[in-house]
Amino acid sequence: MPEFEQSQIPKENPQTLEELALMVESGEGRLIGDDFRRISKEEEVPENLRSIVDLAGRLIDEREKWGIDRLTGLLNCTRIEAALKGSFERYRKNPEDRLTIVFSDLDKLKQANSTQEGHSGGDRLISAYAEILKEVYGKKTDMIGRWFVGDEFMVALRGGAESVEELNKVFKEKLRTSKLKIGGQDFNISATVATKELDPKKNLSSQIKEVSQELIKTKRKRDEQAKKR
Repeated sequence: MPEFEQSQIPKENPQTLEELALMVESGEGRLIGDDFRRISKEEEVPENLRSIVDLAGRLIDEREKWGIDRLTGLLNCTRIEAALKGSFERYRKNPEDRLTIVFSDLDKLKQANSTQEGHSGGDRLISAYAEILKEVYGKKTDMIGRWFVGDEFMVALRGGAESVEELNKVFKEKLRTSKLKIGGQDFNISATVATKELDPKKNLSSQIKEVSQELIKTKRKRDEQAKKR
């Protein structure tokens, strides 16, 4: 893929067909369906290209409609929550299947947003992290999504905690060797991870809250230990 100067690429709301093309080709910034339709009307787009631009806008709308996070291609928070609820109900009827969730909190998002790339840098960090999630867990499940906070993610997998921990080891090793240059700075991609095998006899919401609180405690403890070094 060609290299682009970050200053050339808008973070959102492209004003010209050239800016729109830069955002599409680089994968940077946030695009919505209306961006394509607006530029198709405002600019002198050749007729043979107009239908393609309009189609691209409709496809982006469809991704949102079907619960796809437009930045990462993962399920969005509403869709992943609905998928988890559906799986949990099936699990309650067939508890021998077992169901485990993995929550993770991406590190250094604020630092990435504070580089000269701004939020585009943070978006690149999120996208890179999402690709690692898909690479490791995507072979076992299609329930991978962004949670309600922008730097939190959730994976749901059939099986017990012990089998999921093996995947977690692969995931952590993949993170350990993954780096990204953002705004001229080297970023090691890292995250805090918490895993919980769900109990079919307990309330789902309360169990999600438990693992979320465990995630917060783990991250706080790790940060405190880092300060003491």
